[in-house]
Parts: sequence; structure tokens; C-alpha cells
Amino acid sequence: MKRGVNEVFYVLDMETTGVNANLADMIEIAVLKVAKESRNRFRILERFDQYINPQYPLPKSIVEFNAKNKTGITDKLLSEAPTVDIVLGELENFLQKQNPFIVGHNIISYDYKILNRTYHKYTGMDFHCRLFDTLVLARQYKQYHHAESNKLEMLFRLSEKRHSKANPNFHTAIANCCANLDVLEYLLDIE
Repeated sequence: MKRGVNEVFYVLDMETTGVNANLADMIEIAVLKVAKESRNRFRILERFDQYINPQYPLPKSIVEFNAKNKTGITDKLLSEAPTVDIVLGELENFLQKQNPFIVGHNIISYDYKILNRTYHKYTGMDFHCRLFDTLVLARQYKQYHHAESNKLEMLFRLSEKRHSKANPNFHTAIANCCANLDVLEYLLDIE
């Protein structure tokens, strides 16, 4: 990323029905369309945030997690949401281009696996994009900032002294996107 941040890119996050990327289904997906404003500073151009009806009740562990963390995501809310095939079409329209550059936290081993698996199931094709993972960047630079962990929430707490895009509930996709954009600016500053 330091070798030249794209002028326009996307920040993606999702909430899911579980922690296993090979089994979990999306229940919320959010994407920020972002423009480079100046060196290591970015401006949000547009937001996409959509709940997704998984067409089955949420697992008990996810219901308990959502209640504990006050995410607002319930079976009732999701029953009124569009299904994933509709949301994938809306996502494609939002991204508006082939092979978009997408930033995420743990996106390589989690979010992208779920997105690609789901996209392939409904289209028969892979979801082509270029990925940049802020978790990978954080692990490279952990020695420069005294973070207890590389979790998005911990990195955001380090960055929030200087940035103000988010004051997130860390268990909604749109809040995580905003926090991740702050974290990206923070990590690029310490490079």
C-alpha cells in the first residue's frame, strides 16, 4: 500500500453466522468507497450497507453474541432483509468495476473466503478483486506501536487519538469499515 495507494478503493467488512470461513454465511455486508485525499489520508465517497437474510435461524452462539454486543442483528431483522443473491447484485452495482482494490482487516483469510465462496455458488465464477489486508500490515509493524494485539478494535483505540471517521460498535459491518479506514491511516503513518 505504501508503494502507491490507489486513488479510489473500497473498504469491506461483514458480519456472519459463524467463525469458520468455510461454513459461515453473510448476514451483513458493508463497503466504503474511498478516495485518496492526501498522503495517508482518505475521504469516504459512498457507503453500501446491507443486511442479508440467511434463510435459516441464526445459530444460538451468534444470537447470544449479538445480544451481548448490542449489534441489533436479530432473526426478525434478517427475515425482512433481501437474500444473498439480490445483495450480491447490489454489491456488483456499487463496486462498478472489474477487479476492484479492496481493503479489509483479516480479509484474506476470512471475509474474502466467504464472499468468494458465496459469489461462486450463485454465479459459477470467482469474485475477482485485489486485496489489501490491514491485519497483515499490523503484524509487520507491531514492534513500532505497543499494541496488545492486532485486533481491529485494539488498533482503532490506538488510532482514535488522531482520527475521527468512526466511534464504532465493533460488531456491525459499517462501523468496522470506518474503524478499519482509521486503522489504515494509522498504520500507514507508522510505516
